[in-house]
Formats: sequence, C-alpha cells, structure tokens
Amino acid sequence: MAMIKNVIALDAAIRAVCPIDGVSGDGTIWYQSGATAPQKSAAAAALAAFVDSTPPGPPPPPMAPPPPKPKPITEA
Repeated sequence: MAMIKNVIALDAAIRAVCPIDGVSGDGTIWYQSGATAPQKSAAAAALAAFVDSTPPGPPPPPMAPPPPKPKPITEA
C-alpha cells in the first residue's frame, strides 16, 4: 500500500467512524477491542479514500548534459 501523506487527517477520519488506538503511514489501523465489524468496514472505507489508486505515470526523461565549457581566449 502507498504511504499516506496526511496521517493526522486519516487518523481523524477513521476515529470519526470507528474506535481505534492509531493508524500508521502505511495504512495499518490498530482497532480498539470494542470496534464492531461495521465500524471496521467504515474505517477501511475511510482509509481507501486517502489512498490514491491511480498508478504513477512514467518517469521523467533524463536531464540533458550541461553545455560544453567555452574555450579560453588566448592572445596571439
């Protein structure tokens, strides 16, 4: 699973629907013992809303090499 960028917001969203002890940046949820199956499902749905399922695009093209250094001017 992708890393969650805003763990604090995710934590708040999950706590609004399910009793939890915490959530990690990789999406692991630590449920409290009293959490019911419907609450856990709601927590999973809240987590899914925070995960971008869009696959990453292609990598950027490589950078061009720097231009050659100018030759020093020499007097004849």
